[in-house]
Amino acid sequence: MTGAGPLHWRIEGKGPPVVFIHGMACSGLQWRGTLAALATDYTAMAVDLPGFGLSKQLAPAFPELADAVVEGARAHGHHQFAVVGHSFGGLVAQDLAARYREAVTGLVLVASLGGAHRERMGLGRRISRMPWVSPVVLWVVRTLAWQRVLEHAVYRRDALPDGVVHELLWSARHARAMRHGGALVPGSPPVLSLSRSPLLIWGEHDRVVPLAQGMDLLRRTGGRLEVIPGCGHLPMLEAPDAFHQLLRDYLSGNPGPSWTGGPASPGVSQ
Repeated sequence: MTGAGPLHWRIEGKGPPVVFIHGMACSGLQWRGTLAALATDYTAMAVDLPGFGLSKQLAPAFPELADAVVEGARAHGHHQFAVVGHSFGGLVAQDLAARYREAVTGLVLVASLGGAHRERMGLGRRISRMPWVSPVVLWVVRTLAWQRVLEHAVYRRDALPDGVVHELLWSARHARAMRHGGALVPGSPPVLSLSRSPLLIWGEHDRVVPLAQGMDLLRRTGGRLEVIPGCGHLPMLEAPDAFHQLLRDYLSGNPGPSWTGGPASPGVSQ
């Protein structure tokens, strides 16, 4: 077993397995609607990464995140699976695909970070790294910080039901690994060499990981980039119908019609 310990999984459906990896300050709850949407045809599996959500134990280092996901999928009887990673989870997905190439049947990167990423650390993150800060203070800081991040991440706040917002805030409060976030970032981009080209999905108005970074990532990974109009950093929640159609088309091997439109958001292949 890895140093990350056992992970919490949310699993729905029966069919070819698809593993979903959440972003920073989130949990597998962000994929709840996606699991339900795919459950008729796939075994949809959303993991809480080590130190996030209901996965209690922290990962000692970044590579152990992918190791723990693969170990957990195998424990559920799945030695080959498609991987979908969002934001920070996209980095984990890339690392997993690079080091466990034979296990990955497909790779979808959603508003993904693309390599040696060093974000600016805001006050909330700096406070959360202070070892003497009490759990109550951390709970308040994470809640307030994530409310501010959420306003920045979502293009249209009214696109998210209140229940989804509450789940996101719960996940932020339980993101214990953020206190050790420096150890959870790779020093260099993973080198991908996959038998199947990846799919990249971006929100047209993503202000957290802007579309320009998606274009840069496309040049490194190849594959296809699809941009969802009128959407920010959380396309699976802001535009679930468009997102799920793109995902289904890729998983089924059918490129399908492009959801992109307008001069600012063309579908791009490379």
